[in-house]
Amino acid sequence: MPVKKDISMADLMEQSPSVASLLSRGDVLSGQIISLGEKEALVDLGVKAEGILPFAEATDASSLKPGQDVLVYVLATEDRRGQMLVSTKKAQIVHGWRALRDSLHKGVVITAKITGFNKGGVVVDMWGLQGFLPFSHLVSVPEPNLSTSERQSVLDRMKGLEVQVRVLELDITQNRIIVSEKGALAVERKEKQAQVLGEIEADQVIKVEVKKVLPFGLMVSYQGVEALIPKAELAWDISSVALSNFEPGQELEAKVLEVPRRLEGRAKLSLRAMSEDPWMSLSKGYEKGELVAGKVIKITSAGVVVRLEQGLEWSVPLSELSQDRELRAGDKLRLKIKFLDVKQKRLELGSG
Repeated sequence: MPVKKDISMADLMEQSPSVASLLSRGDVLSGQIISLGEKEALVDLGVKAEGILPFAEATDASSLKPGQDVLVYVLATEDRRGQMLVSTKKAQIVHGWRALRDSLHKGVVITAKITGFNKGGVVVDMWGLQGFLPFSHLVSVPEPNLSTSERQSVLDRMKGLEVQVRVLELDITQNRIIVSEKGALAVERKEKQAQVLGEIEADQVIKVEVKKVLPFGLMVSYQGVEALIPKAELAWDISSVALSNFEPGQELEAKVLEVPRRLEGRAKLSLRAMSEDPWMSLSKGYEKGELVAGKVIKITSAGVVVRLEQGLEWSVPLSELSQDRELRAGDKLRLKIKFLDVKQKRLELGSG
């Protein structure tokens, strides 16, 4: 019976092909600094593979140290000395273009550093690549009425600042990179909106802040996300509530009526849904022929407007009122229900 020979890890490494034989010029891979020489660093690229990193090809040669992880680009699999040459500068460029391309395709926000400016905007750095951020896409644009020296001072202070941007255009053949800070804010707002809207549901009561009073309702904010309270949802009887009663900064409690399916657009809220529909209250305790209490809130040439104890406001014609006394706003009445149709929201009242 043949004796089985133990195979060591060294034997397996000897039998397996080297990483170097599998690499080609232009490959980008991770490595680790082994040692530093006078003009170059030795980089461990994996099993049986080492590369030479000339300091001229290093992104920052002064910061290199043994044990440091680096991303390298294969310049040559074998130079005249039979050694593999690598570069961290070119690795950064390749990685940068790949990251920018992914950012453009996925619409994600990235960080850019302002390094300078020109007539049309600011110059930014991303992974060692130079991009352009037009003033029209910059959030904090210097005031146009500033003097040349003041504008120059503002721009100088912006150097070194990091901004969140979104890639708008990318052309590697023309070395063209256009980014937008405003576009990044739009992405962030959209992501936040999706998150906030995903946390609320119909019939939930939330606290909101009035941002704008518009002819068609109130624009409110919930955790920084806009929502709408339509004018018809301010009260069961819209004639009893004026938009002038509301102002920006006012805090309200509202009930969620509708959340956008795709978590885009605005949620629809209601103030009147915070209380029971007065028609339902009326239907629960009253029928035709019964008496209901009301208060005169307005006198008109055709009759009076009364507010029933359920909160419903309704007009009562002069012909249906007793002529025994002259009515004034604030007078209390007992009125008879002469006709009631809750579904159609129709009501006729007369003297009790």
